[in-house]
Amino acid sequence: MIINTSPRFFKARRPHRDTPPPILYKYYSPERLSIFEEPSVRFSSPDAFNDAFDSYAPDVRIDGEPIRTARQNLGIVCLTEEPNDHVMWVHYGAQHTGFVIGFDTSDEVFKSEGATLDYVRYEPTPKPMPTGIRHCFYKGEEWDHESEWRCVRVFPEGQLRDVPVKKTAIRELIIGRHMKAYHIVQILRHVESSESGFKLDLNFAQLDSISRSVQVTPFPLTICTSCHGYGLRYR
Repeated sequence: MIINTSPRFFKARRPHRDTPPPILYKYYSPERLSIFEEPSVRFSSPDAFNDAFDSYAPDVRIDGEPIRTARQNLGIVCLTEEPNDHVMWVHYGAQHTGFVIGFDTSDEVFKSEGATLDYVRYEPTPKPMPTGIRHCFYKGEEWDHESEWRCVRVFPEGQLRDVPVKKTAIRELIIGRHMKAYHIVQILRHVESSESGFKLDLNFAQLDSISRSVQVTPFPLTICTSCHGYGLRYR
């Protein structure tokens, strides 16, 4: 599989979908390699996001609480349709040293406990404001390149935001072009073992300097048994 992306100076609006695509992606830095030991997704507070206006609508109430109070209990998983966006690889994938996970959108984590999975509308928040958590699905047009979907739910105060997922919910893994070799070995030890429980496509994000794009291809390396399991070789 090769996925090619070209610079998008004038990006057409995505068609609205009635249902999520089968797989949505999330970018990670190397610090999150522990996800392969105990798979989970983190429902982050919007206070932790880069966008200071994210999920903020002064007139909205959630379960009767003003948004300033209820916002603290919001949990959001940010996903994308685009596993090959160079800007996101730089910002969220730690300069291509991280990885991207493709999650099965039919997994229970995206629909249990009142969770809502939907695409983000890159346009001004409509007036009157949407009720409940619906205002979380609007962002400014400057974020349009992220092609974001998000899963939103409300957490009681004090409840953990890292929600476990089955290993089978991880359908694809894309290794960044500049990931350190020892990080790659650490990942492969988890996902390539016959007893690992993972059933995923293992891919690689290559950088094409001619087209100035990111291309996703099958990962060509595996652990080298002649190196006592600390090196890599071609398959």
